[in-house]
This record gives sequence, C-alpha cells and structure tokens, in this order.
Amino acid sequence: MQFSVAFFNCGRRPTSKRPTDWDAVASTLHAAVGDDPHIVGLCEVYDNADLPKLVSVLSDKTGKRYSSVISKLLPGKPRLVILIDASLGRLQHVGDDECFRHGGDWRRWLAGRADLFNPGGATPSSRQLVVIVNHWDSMKGGRRDTMANREVLAWEVGNWMCNKDKNAAQVIVDDRNHPVPVYRQPSVAMGDFNCEPGSSELRSARKFTLQAMRNEPRLWDTLQLGQDTRALLYDLSWRRLAASPAAAISGTYHWNDLHSPEMIDRMLVSQPLWHGPDLRITLDNESQAMRIVPATKECSDHCAVAITVETK
Repeated sequence: MQFSVAFFNCGRRPTSKRPTDWDAVASTLHAAVGDDPHIVGLCEVYDNADLPKLVSVLSDKTGKRYSSVISKLLPGKPRLVILIDASLGRLQHVGDDECFRHGGDWRRWLAGRADLFNPGGATPSSRQLVVIVNHWDSMKGGRRDTMANREVLAWEVGNWMCNKDKNAAQVIVDDRNHPVPVYRQPSVAMGDFNCEPGSSELRSARKFTLQAMRNEPRLWDTLQLGQDTRALLYDLSWRRLAASPAAAISGTYHWNDLHSPEMIDRMLVSQPLWHGPDLRITLDNESQAMRIVPATKECSDHCAVAITVETK
C-alpha cells in the first residue's frame, strides 16, 4: 500500500497574506500528491472558518473524509494544521511549541501521530508515523533576532524528537507502556523553515538540534542510533539540490525581486521512514524522493512539497 504526505504554505503575497482561493490551494495539493492526498501539513491558516473551507473543497476533489489536529488560536496569528485521510489512520495531537512560547514570539511547530490502519479497513496496525509541521520566523522582516529564533526552534524540535527522559510527557510509549524516543519511529518534519538547508542556525553546537541534515544517508547504515544524542534527520532537499539538471529544481519560494527561488519549504525524514522495516519512501525515475509543485493560479508564492510512502 502507498500513501502520500504533502506540505503547503497557503499564504499569498504580495497582494495579501491570507489565502482566499481554496479551490486553487486544494488543486495544488491535488497535483503535488498524484491526485491522492492522504496526510497534509499546512501553514498560514488564519481563522476557524479557513480549515472547513479547505477540507470541504479537498474532500470534493478526492472523495476522502479528513480528520485534523490544529495549533492553538492566537489573535491575529496564523495556525498550523495536519490533516489525515480518515480511512488511512487515526491522528492524535502529541506536541507543540506551547510549552516553549514566551513573550510576543510566535515560534511555531505542531506534532501529530498517525496510527495507521490495516489496508482495507479501520483495524489499527502496529505502524505509526510521527508528523511535525513547522512555520519558523521569517528572515524577510528585518528582525535582528530571527536567526537566533530559528536556532532555538531547531533546538526545540530536535530536543523533542530526541528526548529520552522516560518521565517526559512528550515521549511516545509503545503498546507495553515503554518510552520510545520519537526519532526512532518513522517521522517526518515538514514545513516552511524560512532558511536554506545549509543555514548556520541548523548547524548549531547545541546538544539537541536538527543535525545530520546532510546528503549522507550512507551514515545510517553503520550508525548505532542507541548511541546517538541527536535528531538524525535526512533533509530531502539536499537530494534535489544535488540532482541531475533534468531533476534539479532551484527552490520552493519566490517573491519580489529575489535573485532566485529559495529552498525554504522542505521535508526531513528519520531513518525508519527513509528505508525502514515497515515504512519507506519511494523514489521516482530520477531517484528523487521529494516532489516540488508550483502553486495553482499563483494562489501562493510558495510551492507545495510531497513524498510517497510505501507500507509493508
């Protein structure tokens, strides 16, 4: 069985930050995942009315029924959303940045866990997928501290995914109630990182950070994960950036007079999702994992990104 995972920043610039054309947003997601969106991460969803509009249009296009988890509503601030095809599995909210938020900052990430069903029914299987959606501080606003904020966000998400403290509430437990660090499960962190793959804030010296975001999956063949203290995630955009000219795509975001599109919308995957015993990412004919699809009708200045996952 195969299912798709997609992310899209549906905010629109320069005419308006708020999305208005939900049919175009749904069409973009539809195109990104080969007409079959199963798990969707979204950012720039502004009010309670936005999500039902999008879900209704997306359901009309796909014939699927979706359940969701959504970040808390802060006045005037956009929200993060994770959608799942209700026939694929059950989605639970398992973490967000609420415990780290302070002052006027609006650092954002949202985590859900998809408990996947067996094919052809609503019977739970043992397969689970941890899904993190983020929308980090922009580097376009001129704020001097945005790089520091993104470094803190990298630490927060990495710390949460790596947390081995058996007493921590955010550590997932298995069916015997034993703590299981999230990074040892199939997991994907996707979103608008608002920084390039090689940005310095993602290579912080902090103990817990989003390290190993490099194009070296060969390391996973020999690394003893039990001895590692970092969130070992593989940034799929490196694969795109190093692709053949036919498969290379320069970026996911373009606004005003930037010299080139930027690769700020990305997907990071754990080893058990990249090539695990239960789940693995499928590659296309160019050996690419992450698809990049421009927004339909220019409904956003971002592209959608998507992957296809195969279950055993």
